[in-house]
Amino acid sequence: TLLTLVVIITFPLAHARQDAPPPQTVSVQQLHYVGTATQLDTLNPAYTESYAEHYDAQGKLFSSQVQYRNMQGEPIADKQLDYRPHPHAPAFSFHNRKTGYREAVIWRDDGRILLMHADTAHTLPREKILRVPEPVVADAGFNSFVRDNLARLEQGERIDFHFLNPARLDWFRFSASGSVL
Repeated sequence: TLLTLVVIITFPLAHARQDAPPPQTVSVQQLHYVGTATQLDTLNPAYTESYAEHYDAQGKLFSSQVQYRNMQGEPIADKQLDYRPHPHAPAFSFHNRKTGYREAVIWRDDGRILLMHADTAHTLPREKILRVPEPVVADAGFNSFVRDNLARLEQGERIDFHFLNPARLDWFRFSASGSVL
């Protein structure tokens, strides 16, 4: 699947909106962008992903919402991410409206992580609570993990990390490495 991105930077309006981030963190900048996923065999558009990212006064990403739409513009899935518990492993919930599949990562007060997934809307969720060693990465937090370690990666350093996988109720060890082209 290929993804094409269009980036639009906007600033929040003075009035509150239903999709605004939680009130305890004030969004001073919002970044909106849309990507189109295409089918690899035909290169036909498959669906779009519309992102709304919210940043605090220090420029730190603290929440994001993703709306997935079919090519007729109908919502097919959505995801909410909260980066406040961890910048590289955000708490998140994902719901596929077509299949009913849902998954989540929830940070607990004791530092452990609850992973959850359900295959359909009619299936009881499966859950597991884990303690995961740092560095831990989940979902879209991979982007910030790579950005935050870009200098090390460009120097050819290998960085090991632990990636959360709610669908498997587990985490997996991965390595990232890079070099200057």
